[in-house]
Amino acid sequence: MGILEEEYVQNASRWHRLTSDTIDTVRAALAPPRSPGRVAVWPDLASDTAAVLDALPTEGLIEAVWQDSDGQAEKASG
Repeated sequence: MGILEEEYVQNASRWHRLTSDTIDTVRAALAPPRSPGRVAVWPDLASDTAAVLDALPTEGLIEAVWQDSDGQAEKASG
């Protein structure tokens, strides 16, 4: 389905992988509605890493999101 980025206090963020099986769990884990924050939904992660790397631009900034072996989503910009 996709990736949900939850950004809350002082630019801290959490990432959640959305599937039909996890949507209720993710919804319950979100910060309380009264706390300041931002939620963004991104396309799901690609499974073809080689194709993603081949498609990266040679110039400019990129933002990469990946899922580690523990299932935790990570992000890096550069």
